[in-house]
Parts: sequence; structure tokens; C-alpha cells
Amino acid sequence: MDRNFSLFKAGLTVLDLAASPGGWSQYACSRVGGEGQEFAVDILEMKSITGVRFLKLDLSAADTIERVTDWMGDRKANVVVSDMAPNSTGNSTIDAQNYSRLYTAIFVICGKILADSGSLVFKYFFRPIRLRSCTGMRICCLKAA
Repeated sequence: MDRNFSLFKAGLTVLDLAASPGGWSQYACSRVGGEGQEFAVDILEMKSITGVRFLKLDLSAADTIERVTDWMGDRKANVVVSDMAPNSTGNSTIDAQNYSRLYTAIFVICGKILADSGSLVFKYFFRPIRLRSCTGMRICCLKAA
């Protein structure tokens, strides 16, 4: 994916939402180098990765955006990566609603934390997403199988 979209470059700031176990964080950190910064957030613990700053946080909490912006030092992310997925219930209507809430949360977080002309990478499982409200944001949607 990075070969196709050239997302991770030296000196960029990357925010990984739902980062555990840390694969994306580790890769992004290796690409942005010592001049860049990699921030990772998850409700689950994550093993320490050199060069990655980790914050254990429930992304659905009311104070999420405030806590993340304070923690990042009001620095904007050039790239936001999200591998989040809610637990499946087996009921397609409920699952679609849960995914919709999740996508909305990602967009709200990006609206405050993503730099102008930044990139958002996330996976989706259901119907195509309406992205009209996300102008100025480069979005790479990875449809999960």
C-alpha cells in the first residue's frame, strides 16, 4: 500500500489508532525516521517499540480528542492509520451501525488531529462510505475481505 500511495516519508508525524499489536506503528516508524514522530493509541496494551510513543486510551471516551492533542503536544498528524474494527455480533444491521459509529469517530478525530492535506488510511467492511464531508483529506480505504 505504501508503494502505491507513498504515505510514509521521512520527517512526517503519524498517528496509529487502535495500534496494538504494533505492526503499522513499527512500519511507519521505520519510514518516518528519527526526524519524524510516530504516535500510537489503543485500549489494549502494546509492547514497547523504539521510536513509538504509546498512549493507552479508549478512543470512544468523551475526552479522547483533548487527551490525544495534549499528548501529541498540539502537533498535527500528516498520516492517520486506523485498523479498528468493532466486535462482530453476527447481526448485519447491528454490525453496520457499529461500523458507522466507528467510522464517524475516526473522521471526528481526524477533523481535529489530521494536518491539512493529510492522509487517512482505514479499513472498511460494509457499504461504500460517503466521504463528502472530508474534502482536503486524502483517504485510502482498504476494503477488508
